[in-house]
This record gives sequence, C-alpha cells and structure tokens, in this order.
Amino acid sequence: VGDRWLSDKAPFPALAATVPYLVTRTLHRLLGHAAPSFEAESRQGIPAVRVTLDESARQLLYASSVGVSGISFVCLGLLLRTFLLRRFSERTAFVAAACVLLGTSIYPYATSFYGHVPAAMCLLAALVLTDGRAPQPRYELAGASLIGAVGCEYIALFPALVIAIHALVAAPRGEFFLRTRRLAWGALPVAVVLLGYHQLAFGAPWRTGYSF
Repeated sequence: VGDRWLSDKAPFPALAATVPYLVTRTLHRLLGHAAPSFEAESRQGIPAVRVTLDESARQLLYASSVGVSGISFVCLGLLLRTFLLRRFSERTAFVAAACVLLGTSIYPYATSFYGHVPAAMCLLAALVLTDGRAPQPRYELAGASLIGAVGCEYIALFPALVIAIHALVAAPRGEFFLRTRRLAWGALPVAVVLLGYHQLAFGAPWRTGYSF
C-alpha cells in the first residue's frame, strides 16, 4: 500500500499476537539472542515469493502461533464442551468435542498462525452466549464475539449474521429490540477497532487488504 508493507489478512490475530511476540522478544533480549531477520526471494517482479526465517524469527512465529491459534484451540474445546453439556451427558459431550477438535481440520489449523481457529472460537462463543439453554444469556459479549470473528477472518461475516439472526428470531415477544440493542452495543467498540484499522492502513473503513 504505497511504500508500506501490510498483511492482507484480517488484523485481530496479528494484534493478539503482539503479546506473545513481545514476551518472547523480551526473553530473547535478556538471553542475548540476535534480532529476528529474514530473506525474501523475488521472482519475475513478484516480491517475497519465498521467505526464509532465521532461528529467532522462527521462535517468534511459533510463540505467536501458540499464543493465538493454540490458545484459541483450547478455548474452542471448552466452549464446545459447554454447549454440548447443555444437551447431552458428560461423556457424550467430551467424546464429541474431542472428535471435532482432533478429527477435523481444526487441529492442523491450530498448529499454525492462521485466523481460522480464533474465528471459530469467537463464533462458538457467540453461540454459547446466546444459547436458549444458557443460564444467563449475555448478548453484549455475543455481539463483541461476532465482530471479533469477522476481525479474525472476513468470511466469518456470513456465519456471524446467521448466529445473530437466530438469536433475534428466537427472542420472545417484546424482547426483539432489546436483544438487538444489546448485540449492537457489544459489537460497536470491536467494530470501531476493526474499521479504524482499515482506515489507518488502507484509507477507508470498508477497504481491506484484499483490495491490494
């Protein structure tokens, strides 16, 4: 974008990774490790066709993967177990959650620095928070989670809309507008962060890295 290099991906996983990255980089400095570096190979006018990381950079990438995708994987499992426990026995919920986590593409994505598992975690969190069997539904947190999913993977907008519509359609008479307002209040501050990033990085709130 102009003379700046930016990721074309949704920004929230990278923003979340600043914490494990900072912790690991601080440890590197204390231990006297070299600053991270990389080599980018260009081909036929296309920059960074292949990127090679040194040891410090690989460790920082690993810390980012564990700190974002790995932790999201654990939270996803706990959320899925909670959702299933409201409907099935303890054993059934555990086995079903384990099969979903370890028997699908969720597991390999959890071992790399992608936004898929964090997005899935946010979507499932919203579903758990708005579940009709929840002891106390929390629509503000659900709204924040739905926009958080979009901030992890833009295409998560579509399942996020489905979950939001389901929560509103299932509202008893007289609660539709109350639920709508609560979802919107929760979503607003997260949406401001996401759209503000787009404005600063790409020049317009609705423009994403895919435009470039």
